[in-house]
Amino acid sequence: MSQRRLSSMSIFILEIALLEIVKLRNLGNSRIDLPSKDAVDLACLSMDEKLHLQRKAFE
Repeated sequence: MSQRRLSSMSIFILEIALLEIVKLRNLGNSRIDLPSKDAVDLACLSMDEKLHLQRKAFE
């Protein structure tokens, strides 16, 4: 691969990683209303639980 293409791919991968970090940061600073009208404090959840809720929200 050419150096220019590798550089473009690296930038693309970094952009995706940055977006994921921002999403997780925003997810950690928010509360989610559940159907039972209880709220979940996301700071108390594990990373797996946060990712599960994030995926469920986008379904």
